[in-house]
Amino acid sequence: MAVQQMRVASINLVGLRNVAEATVKAALTLREGQAYSEEAVERCRKSLSALGYFRRVTVLNAPTPTGVLVTFQLLEWPRVLHIRVTGNTVVSMPDVFAEIKSRRGEVLQTQQLQRDVSAIEQLYRERGYVGRVSSSLVDDAAATGILRFQILEVRIAAIEVECPDAGLRTRCRAVLKEISPNLYRPEAVAGDQGRLLEIRGVRSASPRVEPIEPGKVRVRWFINALPTE
Repeated sequence: MAVQQMRVASINLVGLRNVAEATVKAALTLREGQAYSEEAVERCRKSLSALGYFRRVTVLNAPTPTGVLVTFQLLEWPRVLHIRVTGNTVVSMPDVFAEIKSRRGEVLQTQQLQRDVSAIEQLYRERGYVGRVSSSLVDDAAATGILRFQILEVRIAAIEVECPDAGLRTRCRAVLKEISPNLYRPEAVAGDQGRLLEIRGVRSASPRVEPIEPGKVRVRWFINALPTE
């Protein structure tokens, strides 16, 4: 005699406060009356997590004579109360805000927030600079409801020139334009490379950019000298 497979008696959503129920239900592939399986429930849990509106999604399954009661317990991210931008000096405030699509009054959505961060950092690259948004963004928002886009504009903290010839090393340092405490600009460093290659006695000049602490890099130049006659 075949064992009858249990079915889903009901699906309950617990913890919804600000996220629309229709949005959540649209992400569920499991339906009442369908055959119950742990795999199907887990797929639904992952789909709900992927919406980005919840800090945590857990499941309670309760077998009953009429089937399994499936309950998804949802812990929402808070509503966005304020959006603030700090630390930007070379990109204007309106330009930064134009890249932020998260909106005040809406529930924080982590995927959109990541897109906002990527857009701001891409904007800096397009302007020739390197800007990093603080990784504490989500934790701050979870605690206060305030989205604080703290931008760390990367600066040159130190310059080193590696060359065995002391005289050549001095001449190389003298032509460098991208030095501490300038903001780090990758294309401008490439310009320094061109100036180094114009120095008599320099065969090659290769930069290595090394992070030394948040928002600071060291630019090390490796100079290969032409052989002396």
